[in-house]
Amino acid sequence: MRKRQEIIAFQGERGAFSEEATRRLLGHGVKVLPCTRFEDLFRNLKEGRAAGAVVPIENTLAGSVHENYDHLVNFELPIVAETSVRIVHNLIALPGVKFSQIKRVYSHPVALNQCLDFFARNPQMEKIPFYDTAGSVKMLAEERLTDAAAIASRVAAEIYDARILRRSIESDRQNFTRFFLLRTPAYARRHPPRAAAGTVWKTSLVFSTRNVPGACFAP
Repeated sequence: MRKRQEIIAFQGERGAFSEEATRRLLGHGVKVLPCTRFEDLFRNLKEGRAAGAVVPIENTLAGSVHENYDHLVNFELPIVAETSVRIVHNLIALPGVKFSQIKRVYSHPVALNQCLDFFARNPQMEKIPFYDTAGSVKMLAEERLTDAAAIASRVAAEIYDARILRRSIESDRQNFTRFFLLRTPAYARRHPPRAAAGTVWKTSLVFSTRNVPGACFAP
């Protein structure tokens, strides 16, 4: 009997950096479930519609993803692995579109702000905020825009059959996001993670204190 392929949930459209992290953790053949909101992917895992979930937890430039810390507490899903992905922003357009034709560039506001040096060198291009990096490439493909580009991952270009015009246009190359792989408690009990020789284990703890000054300092 053929084993059913696992479904892994992540937030964003196909081609998001979370999908790149998912491939790094579980291989290129992994089956994915894109979710609109972070809460949706936690709920899909908790309620059995996904076998795992990959969530961003912190970025070297933007800081912690505080919403996901709250979801980790509320949904009580164990962390079984993690990976870090360097965030490489690429200028992506439809096949046949030339760099000189680009007048508008769509992407998530954070991605646009992480490419300000590129826009300073190319003032003819208008920055237009969009809800998602990979979603901006999807929109180009759906609307067949020939005077616009998007900023997103190489995976997004691959999925939507688009072309990378300029690679690695981010201003800061030390831009990494750390991702957690979550499973259900039952899965974690059946498949306890095994550390390779020389691996340093990590333990994540959550606790609360009284809301008073100095509560985090030991007496």
